[in-house]
Amino acid sequence: PPQFPKTAITTTFGLFEIVYMPFGLRNAGQTFQRYINEAMSDLDFCVPYFDDLLIASVNEVEHVTHLNQVCARLEQYGLKINPNKCILGKTAVKFLGCLITSDGGKPLPEKVTAINDFPKPETLSQLRRFLAMLNFYRRFLPHAATTQSPLNNLLRDVKKNDKRPVPWTDSLIASFERCKSELANAATLTYSIPNQPLSLMVDASDIAIGAALNCT
Repeated sequence: PPQFPKTAITTTFGLFEIVYMPFGLRNAGQTFQRYINEAMSDLDFCVPYFDDLLIASVNEVEHVTHLNQVCARLEQYGLKINPNKCILGKTAVKFLGCLITSDGGKPLPEKVTAINDFPKPETLSQLRRFLAMLNFYRRFLPHAATTQSPLNNLLRDVKKNDKRPVPWTDSLIASFERCKSELANAATLTYSIPNQPLSLMVDASDIAIGAALNCT
């Protein structure tokens, strides 16, 4: 391809050109994502995220057909896959930190357990770490901003690595435990149904705003 000469590097061993996408280039991620999106653009059953491909099928027969189509497209675009990293024919898969099933997506059980087992933070930096882990799954947690508000207030104007102790009170401990409880009972985000009407539910208060897209 004509782009190869642009990557040429002069070394003591001669002139070298990059023929595969390397790690480290500033635009490598965006370029590859754009390329894989183009490759799978008309395959609506395939969701590409960088080098991960999620393929959704109704049954085993359709799944085999979908796999053949994806493999053919990968070959057409000069892309290869590692068979040892492939998970095929499963009713549930881990994808981008979530458990994806026919019902929808929800937090990974092992991640939920790890967060629920997280000890009460002793310092403000540990509290920030807890909230960061919790907020990875924020989209599964209704009223998350309201529940976390007392804890977030402790971090206002606080530096990232602040080692000062958390001034725990009964109400703050209750908020901490409520955060864990809500994650343990996190909602499952279901898929939209084609040709069904959608409704947008919104709400706001003095400390939080929220919205949810519902399939009715």
